[in-house]
Amino acid sequence: MEEGYTGQEAQRVGRRPVWVWLIILVLLGIVALLGWGLVQNSAGRPEVGDPLPDFELTLYDGYGYEGRQTIDEADLSGKVVVLNFWASWCVECTYEAADLEAIWQSYPQDEVVVLGVAYIDEEGPSLDFLERFALSYPNGADLGSTLSEDKYFITGVPETFIFGPDGTLIEAYIGPVEENELRAVIDPLLR
Repeated sequence: MEEGYTGQEAQRVGRRPVWVWLIILVLLGIVALLGWGLVQNSAGRPEVGDPLPDFELTLYDGYGYEGRQTIDEADLSGKVVVLNFWASWCVECTYEAADLEAIWQSYPQDEVVVLGVAYIDEEGPSLDFLERFALSYPNGADLGSTLSEDKYFITGVPETFIFGPDGTLIEAYIGPVEENELRAVIDPLLR
């Protein structure tokens, strides 16, 4: 027995009431479920070396690709693809907008394609966002989230995937991406 404690006080020291243990168990259970959900959600997420998933995206008026209002994976064959998921309501998406436009403007469009995909967004706010940041690269809405959630399993926006000319995933970014990061991946792919 520790000095200064009576027998009953020594038993109470280090003992927690049952309700405290129940709360701890419930919290651990919630954390375990959230973790399991994240693992399940990312199970189909493309990994480095995986091929560009097949898709078809309808592009916004004024944001077409090579004169067309739709784009699919076959249109991107042999090109470096910077695929960016964004939303008009996403604050972090504003941080990378100018960087993505700079990439689009600085590389030949027959070698590098920047493609924006609006995630869970309405057309009006999306078009306002594109205009506010003077974005000119192809952009379209992911209606029904089929591309973002069923093909890429994104966890939020912004997220950016870079595919090489051979169609395999080279790099993926969760959160805003900067021009220098993109150039560090793209430049070696074009050599």
